[in-house]
Amino acid sequence: MWKSMNVPVAMCMTLRRATQKTALNPGRLLKTCRMTGFAPNAAQKKSSLRRSSNHCAQHTAKSYNLEETNTALRVLLKEREKDKEDLEEKVVSNVRKMVLPYLEKLKKTSLDNDQRSCVDLLESNLNDIVSPFSSKLSSKYLSLTPTEIRVANLVKDGKTTKEIAEFMNLSDKTIQTHRGNIRNKTGIKHKKRNLRTYLLAL
Repeated sequence: MWKSMNVPVAMCMTLRRATQKTALNPGRLLKTCRMTGFAPNAAQKKSSLRRSSNHCAQHTAKSYNLEETNTALRVLLKEREKDKEDLEEKVVSNVRKMVLPYLEKLKKTSLDNDQRSCVDLLESNLNDIVSPFSSKLSSKYLSLTPTEIRVANLVKDGKTTKEIAEFMNLSDKTIQTHRGNIRNKTGIKHKKRNLRTYLLAL
C-alpha cells in the first residue's frame, strides 16, 4: 500500500530523483519505492488483508444484530396491537353490559324534554365510543371532526336531517353543513352517490 501520509521530505526528494532516473526502467523504480517505503511489502499486504477481514467480520456482525433487533421490534409491535384490540373489546363489553342497560331504565322514567335530550345525547356518545363504525371512520378520514362523525353515524342509522337536528339540538342548516363537509372529506361531494349508502359500505 502506498504511504502518502507523514513521509519525510528527504524521502520524497529521493523518490523524485529515482523517478526521473528510472522513468524508462520500471524494475528499478519499484525497487526504489520498496526501499523508501512507498511500495507494499509482504508484511504490509498481510496487515491490509487482516484489516479487510476484520472489517468484513464487523460488518457481518452489525448486519446480524440489526436483523435481530428488527425481528424483536416486529414481535413487540404485534403484541402491542393484540393488547390494544383486547383492551378495546373489554371497554366495549363493559359499556354495553354495565352502562347502556341503566340508560335504558333511565329513559323509561319521567323526564322533561331537557333531561331526555341529555340522556339521548349521552347514549349517542357512548354508542359512538363503542361503535366499530366510528372507529373505522375516524381512522380512515382523520380530518373528520367528532361532531361530523356523530352526524355520519346517525345518517348511517337512517336518521333524517330534521331528526338529527332535533336529536343533537342543532339547526337543520347546521346539520346540512355537516353533511356537506362529510361528503367533501370522504370524496363524494361531486358524485351522484347517496351518503347513507356510502357510509353503510364502509
